[in-house]
Amino acid sequence: MERLVIENESTQSDRFTRSATPTYADITLSILTSKNNVNKQIKYHECVVVSIGDINFEVASQEGSLVFPVTFKFSTFEIL
Repeated sequence: MERLVIENESTQSDRFTRSATPTYADITLSILTSKNNVNKQIKYHECVVVSIGDINFEVASQEGSLVFPVTFKFSTFEIL
């Protein structure tokens, strides 16, 4: 209830300057063989994005997917 009261008292400009609560998720990294079969998996727990690099939106790109650097913070990991 206190959160609702505080949010209603904030000004419109405050809503854009306050940082939102990070959203956590689990990420599973699959390590593939040369024949694209899953060889090993690493599961990272409670991940949150720390930084995102430059994203190039060129139409003339020859790659089939959009590739850009992303850095995550995580609490623990396990090898599956």
